[in-house]
Amino acid sequence: VMEFCNLLPMFTPIATFSDKSYQPNGGKAGIFLGCLPDGFKFAVQDCYSGVQIKHLQKGGIFGNDPSNYFVVR
Repeated sequence: VMEFCNLLPMFTPIATFSDKSYQPNGGKAGIFLGCLPDGFKFAVQDCYSGVQIKHLQKGGIFGNDPSNYFVVR
């Protein structure tokens, strides 16, 4: 996502991947909403709460690190 953030259309599905597969423990999937200076924002919903808008910036751990997100095709 970060490599082409400015070219990515809003509402594109994205998720964390490691070793070419989705990681359910600590991983996240959501909908891309736009770029930030050092990251991006996306919509995500877990099993226990409503939809949240998350702002991810470089330096987070796995699911909170924007460099671990890729487009879902």
